[in-house]
Amino acid sequence: MQSLSFCKEINDPQAQKRQDTVNERIRQKIANYRHYHFTREQIHTLAIFFDLAQEFNSLDDLYTLAVCTPKAIFGIDASLYILDAKGQFIIKSSTIGDDCVADVWKEPQAFSWTPWQQGNRFILPVRCKHMLTAQLPFVPKNKDVIGILELTASRPLTEHERFFFEKYANRVGFQTHNKILNFTNQEHLRFIKSLVQDIGHNVIVPNMYFKLLFNKLKKRLDELRERLRNLTWQLESNLQKTNIHHLDTALGGLDRSVNALMDHYREMYSHYTRSSLFLETLLRRSHFEKGRYVLLKQACNFKKKIIDPQLEHFRPHFEQKNIAVDTKLGGIPDEDIMLVADIGLLSQVFANLFSNAAKYTREVIGPDGRPHKFISYGWEKLPDYFGPGKDAIKPNVFSTGPHIPPEERSWLFESNFRCKATQNEPGSGHGLFFAKQIVELHGGKVGYEPTQMGNNFYVILPCAN
Repeated sequence: MQSLSFCKEINDPQAQKRQDTVNERIRQKIANYRHYHFTREQIHTLAIFFDLAQEFNSLDDLYTLAVCTPKAIFGIDASLYILDAKGQFIIKSSTIGDDCVADVWKEPQAFSWTPWQQGNRFILPVRCKHMLTAQLPFVPKNKDVIGILELTASRPLTEHERFFFEKYANRVGFQTHNKILNFTNQEHLRFIKSLVQDIGHNVIVPNMYFKLLFNKLKKRLDELRERLRNLTWQLESNLQKTNIHHLDTALGGLDRSVNALMDHYREMYSHYTRSSLFLETLLRRSHFEKGRYVLLKQACNFKKKIIDPQLEHFRPHFEQKNIAVDTKLGGIPDEDIMLVADIGLLSQVFANLFSNAAKYTREVIGPDGRPHKFISYGWEKLPDYFGPGKDAIKPNVFSTGPHIPPEERSWLFESNFRCKATQNEPGSGHGLFFAKQIVELHGGKVGYEPTQMGNNFYVILPCAN
């Protein structure tokens, strides 16, 4: 055999130390493979699996490759189970018919996480790397077991064959670990990009309204200062010479200014409370740790905690655009609706729906021949919608206007999509995509339906038990 030439010495001590370590591991691996006495087919199996694992991009392809390789080369059937977030081993791929394979591994894990042969079956733990296990979307069993590879041959495997498939299962585990981390990192990046849009859409842009509120407050303060100056001058004058009517007028004006000032204060405080809720909700530490939105659920009165605050926030916007708010068409029941929900995130869903209604409501001619321009909101209960005894609630926000074209409806809840008819209005096309994300995290659905005189957007959420 040709002698091996290793990296020559270099001047950098740290680099030299790394090369020495790597060279030593190469020598060890050469010795190991000489000792393994793998057959040509076995060596080809490891090489083929490694090459194709780099070629295929998806996890499903990798799982399929893991079971098809033993079948194609050795004629051995294989089934691969991988851990899920609940700690169960779920079937991912198998060369055996679906009717013969359980969806969840239910056999006792009596093999103590070591290979186990039972007749023609050989069951192996699929192990991950010891490093970076905290970034996996599940907790490995016995520190490093992330799956189970079950082989079914026509005869019991020999000791040498079992040893080879242990090495093969290790490679399946390492490739699975790498791909899961890769997809997790991609998901984190997508989430961060989406979160930046959410913060801009739901916090930064609305917070610009504070500037307008402060300007209004300054104007009222200036008016109040002027009235106080006039009142002071009148009081300092001879009170007997002062026209009592003028004094009453000044005091009345002062009282109106104080009331207007308090109105602006309440408006600012309401806006501050809403922005704080959204900001704290979007910037939770758990979102960044998991790389996705993490719900913080609590039981709540849907109308009082979610709908009413958002409607009151947008009511001045509706009034400014002469949009009436009609609750008669919403089918609002008298009883309170209780949900177990993330109040902050779900509030932003309905903030987006009301915001869209404020921007896109248009006047239409109704069946009575008269013009109408209004929004309507409400909800209905859907008994057993999610299964026996699992009721749902279907809140909706309706606005008058031309129907959304059929060819655009399937895109409404996609990221950054905007209808052609809305291009002249400010917006990012992110609000409905955000709504879809949050509602689906709650186990619900979002939807759109054209109705008489306008457009209806709705969500379907599980009711609290």
